[in-house]
Amino acid sequence: MIRRLFNIDQTKYRYFSIISSSPIKLNATMKKLIESRQYKEVLDLFDRQSQVFTDSTLTLALKACAKLCDRERGIRIHRQLSSQALRDSFTQTSLIHFYMQCHDIDHAHQIFSAIDRKTIFMYSAIFKGYISNDMPEKVLELFDEMSIAPDEVIITILFNA
Repeated sequence: MIRRLFNIDQTKYRYFSIISSSPIKLNATMKKLIESRQYKEVLDLFDRQSQVFTDSTLTLALKACAKLCDRERGIRIHRQLSSQALRDSFTQTSLIHFYMQCHDIDHAHQIFSAIDRKTIFMYSAIFKGYISNDMPEKVLELFDEMSIAPDEVIITILFNA
């Protein structure tokens, strides 16, 4: 059934409710759609299965919003995140990435600044966001304030800046 979902575009909607009857199946299906760059379908599935979502489901939907630069929908999803999810580093990184992709630099920076224990992935997300928003000087400024040791990815981003 999953094979048919991803190979036949016309019939995939028929299978959404069957495949995503549980949060685990929903998340797996959304992840597969993201991997195949079917971001609109991710959000359509998310909308149809809103009764079975988890914070992980919200994070996957947020990733699709970032790829589509769907700021309004992303903000709605951000508001649905539980306080526990907002303390999760993966979710925080996804939020930073989302806001940077949608050119909402202030909001991304606000989220980043509020985080006490920043990860290398958070730095990577905000650095890439500054570069994609044509603000390489911000990368250099923030790099000087970085509280953790940079890895190869950070150094590469730094050279790009």
